[in-house]
Amino acid sequence: MSPILFRLAKDYSAQGRYADAMALEQRALGINEKALGPTHLEVARSLVDMAHIYILQKKYDDAKPLYTRALSICEKAEGPTGSNTIQTKIALIGLYSLQANQTEADPLIQEIQTLIQRAPDALNKFRSLGGQKDAWAAQYLLGVLYEKGRGVKQDYAEALKWYRMAAEQGNPQACENQGNIYENGLGVPKDAVEAYKWYSLAGPGHADLDARKNALAAQMTREQIDEAQKRATDWQKLHPQKP
Repeated sequence: MSPILFRLAKDYSAQGRYADAMALEQRALGINEKALGPTHLEVARSLVDMAHIYILQKKYDDAKPLYTRALSICEKAEGPTGSNTIQTKIALIGLYSLQANQTEADPLIQEIQTLIQRAPDALNKFRSLGGQKDAWAAQYLLGVLYEKGRGVKQDYAEALKWYRMAAEQGNPQACENQGNIYENGLGVPKDAVEAYKWYSLAGPGHADLDARKNALAAQMTREQIDEAQKRATDWQKLHPQKP
């Protein structure tokens, strides 16, 4: 994709002109496939950009096949540890977190865990990715790794730090996971109010989330629930929801 088309597509996305942005991305995809072949890394990058536009529109089911095809291209082009492969895996894990789809996310997280165990310096690369702007998928992944001790020493404080960063950008699973940490006192004192706040910020979710939130509410006073809801509202004012 030419730099001019790339910048224009980004501008359209930022303005909410998703149809215009997608038209440019589809044009670039066609050009790349014809000029470079359907398995070139530039094709994968176009697919990732298109998937991102769908995520901005919350069209998660449309994003998935694009990420999946991009990942297949990257793995064939540069292997399982290539930078494009890793970044596409992180993006796909992020998508699954938006769908509360732990079943499909877990094998990818296992691959990341194995990579870190074999090459400990890879963790620093992930942390560097997590520090970049709009890197909510990498931040969510780091939260999972530290919460579960997957390839790293279990550290709930570090998990909360990365989950908080992902939550600031609107990742619902990062909110839910923080709620679980506070509800169960994992590395922090148990705090029903803070847990209920994070469950509320996770939004109307899957049946398990709704059941956990309702079960927690049954153990709380009306005053505690009101305080939790106030905290959630205050948080939302400071952090407009993204993706």
